[in-house]
Amino acid sequence: MVKIFAVPSSVLGDNAKFFEKYLTRDIAEILSVMFETKPIVRASVIAKKLSKPESYVKKRLQLMRSHGLRIKGVVDYYRLGLIIYAVFTSKFDIKDYPYKELIGYRAETLSPIPGVLYGIFVPVGVGINPSKLLRKLKPYYYFPIEMTIKPKPDFNTYYDFTKKSVKIDYDYLFKQFLMYAEQVNIPKLEVAKRLDLLDLLILHELEHNSLITFKELALRIKNNIDKEFKVKRINRHYKNHIIGQDLVKGCTLAYSPYSSMTSITILLMTCGEPELNYALAKALAETFIHRASFVSVSSCRSIHALTLPVSALSKTLTFMRKIREVFTRLEVYLIDNMGIKWSRIPYYLFNQEKRWWDISLARNMKSK
Repeated sequence: MVKIFAVPSSVLGDNAKFFEKYLTRDIAEILSVMFETKPIVRASVIAKKLSKPESYVKKRLQLMRSHGLRIKGVVDYYRLGLIIYAVFTSKFDIKDYPYKELIGYRAETLSPIPGVLYGIFVPVGVGINPSKLLRKLKPYYYFPIEMTIKPKPDFNTYYDFTKKSVKIDYDYLFKQFLMYAEQVNIPKLEVAKRLDLLDLLILHELEHNSLITFKELALRIKNNIDKEFKVKRINRHYKNHIIGQDLVKGCTLAYSPYSSMTSITILLMTCGEPELNYALAKALAETFIHRASFVSVSSCRSIHALTLPVSALSKTLTFMRKIREVFTRLEVYLIDNMGIKWSRIPYYLFNQEKRWWDISLARNMKSK
């Protein structure tokens, strides 16, 4: 049986107008190319792949920006030497937590008991005992997350260009899930060999905007740490460290295609074989309801954040009952959208002398 823990929905920023009026096949074609392109993304590169004029691409990118759609880089946190611990706890005054700068995301719930799901950044392989680090949060439970999957929607399958509306084809989604479950190979988890502060500063910006230029990068980095880096040096680090070590995995689209007044956001938590969790994440990432998936290979768990119209809730639950048959456990939490917060790479916790993460730096910092 699928467990539903009801939580009131709050106002959520959306891009419904764009999807109802402006999304066309040519824009979808541009986005599909961008999903498979590693940032920094250039209009000239997209134009070349599509055999279109550069002005054609720039015009459509500007339209997307004007309606709040952001193209963001997908960073491989594990390759950066970071594991995200999912920590579910009761309502907690975060001011009392000495490592609050390690918090990467949070989502508030009200059922089955009032609580908060935190994502805590913890460095890989430095002898840190997570239980000691997290116990001040008084968690109900916690587990490590090694993989983060971001949405790359399949426009041809899940969008009706004639009716100008998003589709949710759960029969097709279920078939995709089963197909991936049979074929999927979990990527090898490796940590990059070369890493320094400039790499993290570059990724910090790419994670927010994958269309940024090298000159803009230099300015943003200077504003962040009050230190100037030459554009040539940034370019060299980008090519040799970031692209050369596969630290960024293409692009994703930050958006919400449904009106905030008629949609809800849920967290779908599954327990099962890592291949099943990863397969579900890949299948969901092709839909428009997907916000992000967090997969734990070591603990055989995953969390999938989904935003869907209230009208689709019944069919969504039917789909979840079907996949429940292949998982050992499945739970669904409705969450307070106003209680969702995300942050980017905590570059300020990187020790330049040791060339590695140092969580002791978090103790004396003011909250972001």
